[in-house]
Amino acid sequence: MVATLGNDAPSYATVKRWVAKFKQGKESIEDDAHPGRPVTVATPEMVNKVYDIVMTDRRVTERYVASTHFVSDYDVIGEVEGFLNGQEKGFYKSGIEALKTRWQKCIDTQRDYVEK
Repeated sequence: MVATLGNDAPSYATVKRWVAKFKQGKESIEDDAHPGRPVTVATPEMVNKVYDIVMTDRRVTERYVASTHFVSDYDVIGEVEGFLNGQEKGFYKSGIEALKTRWQKCIDTQRDYVEK
């Protein structure tokens, strides 16, 4: 799917949920109507706006996740997969490169190290 749909491909968790619904006899992948919190829509414009905010202040991510109501574990998995898949290669490279410095600080302080 990823080869065909690229970034628009559904996550593994989403496909797994669809398979379970089809096995139960459902013919649609749309969620059934349910009471409670309204469904939100993630448009490309909104995703870009949120991305810009997060890149300006990384602490926003922590506050966002802490204040977000996830209906199921699948929603959490989808959110995390979406975030990780949306990162550029440099995001991971810089994180891995920073490990050497962090490990050395931990060693130098005899494991009494908490980054602040």
